[in-house]
Amino acid sequence: MRIRKLLSDSAVYGITGYLTIISGILLTPLYTRMFTKEEYGIMDLFNTWNTFAMGIIPIGLIPAIIRFYPDFSTNHLEKKKNLGTILTTILTLNIIYIIVMLLLRNFFIGYIKGGNLNEIYFHSLFLVLAGLLFTYITAILQIRFKKYSYMIITIVNFLILSVLGFVFVYFFNMRLEGFYRASSLSMIVTLTIGILMVRKDVFFHFDKAILKKLLKYSLPLLSVFFLFQTTNIIDRILIMRFGSLEDVGIYNIGTKISGIIRMIFTAFATAWFPLAMSLKENADAKETYKKVHNIFVLGGLVVTAGLFIFRRELILFFAPDYLESYNTIGILGLFNFVSTFIYIYSLGLHIKNQTKYLTISAIASIIANVFFSVLLISLIGADGIAWGSLAGSVIWVALQLYFSQKHYFIDFNFTLTIGIMATLLGVMFLTSSLDFILGPDLIIGFISKSIIMMILMFGTFILIKKFKLLALKLKSEK
Repeated sequence: MRIRKLLSDSAVYGITGYLTIISGILLTPLYTRMFTKEEYGIMDLFNTWNTFAMGIIPIGLIPAIIRFYPDFSTNHLEKKKNLGTILTTILTLNIIYIIVMLLLRNFFIGYIKGGNLNEIYFHSLFLVLAGLLFTYITAILQIRFKKYSYMIITIVNFLILSVLGFVFVYFFNMRLEGFYRASSLSMIVTLTIGILMVRKDVFFHFDKAILKKLLKYSLPLLSVFFLFQTTNIIDRILIMRFGSLEDVGIYNIGTKISGIIRMIFTAFATAWFPLAMSLKENADAKETYKKVHNIFVLGGLVVTAGLFIFRRELILFFAPDYLESYNTIGILGLFNFVSTFIYIYSLGLHIKNQTKYLTISAIASIIANVFFSVLLISLIGADGIAWGSLAGSVIWVALQLYFSQKHYFIDFNFTLTIGIMATLLGVMFLTSSLDFILGPDLIIGFISKSIIMMILMFGTFILIKKFKLLALKLKSEK
């Protein structure tokens, strides 16, 4: 399997697996013109909480599917026990979540103080359940390498969400309610199709011993997600404490535009992680991991630099009234790129089943994140939150790398990594100065930035040829 195959799979998983996010990005120009900044802030608060819930409820069992499916896929009875235990556990925990959230409804809505939010609240409860089932389905399709089935259900979800989101918000002026109605309807159709696709892997069974085995792997992953998503919630609380719902909306735009980077590299990880696990017994596995690392950082240079260079133009296209998010986009862009290094630097922890070290790394990261966020927000506003996130991600990745190398040493080219990061910092500050000097002159600015971008792309291509990465072969025994 050549590198083109990995990149092809990354593109399929990325473009299709994140079509829901892409839909949100494509509809951002509409929403930022139809919604007030306060409404956008409310949307961000609900979406942040929903993401938190969808990560906590399955207690890390979704990634466990990808890690252990190859071990029991050929034995129907073992597959039934393992998948049935996972699905039954997730659904039971979701029922408990819904009951608790119904009891807390008045408190939750009252804290936001954004008007009558009851309908949005009930949609959010359903979307958490639907989202969990959707991730279960896509995990099954992913580990079975059914990328075209994966593509079908995500495209269906994308089309329905995009069309109904546009119609409900623009033509029927349903505002936030329209967005959540479109989301719920799209998930109903998508889940119907998805369940039919994986019906042979849908079981209702519970085995305490199997759950205990799975939790040994998954709980450290849960603790990591819990800590990081808790930080996201703390970030929003801090912004509301020192600012307003409008500031939350502005920060959300920064998060959304800079999130393009995370979306691209998470797409890479979606294709890479199952393949990396299947390669772990190969004699040349470490050499392959080293070369994929080089491809990763060089690709990251182009993608992240592109965001830095054209961020003003992206704001003017997506949300022209949100220029206050300019600096936030740059800082969070670097944060998103740095944090995605875990897809390479933590391989040893997964190969050696040492995921307990993820929790240690996460705790240190969260402490740094909160410390710098609290310290800086009163000085520089929401940008302080972004700098806190970046500081936390550096510590998060560095500690995972340290522990991973202790258990499974890989001779990565850290000189290349450091050079790439220094280049990105230079590009970020250079383009910030350029935008400041040129002001509203978009044409000259665009031409100047395009030249910078072409130079970077040419340099990256030279490095790819130097490291002979175009000929990389990825041989899997599976």
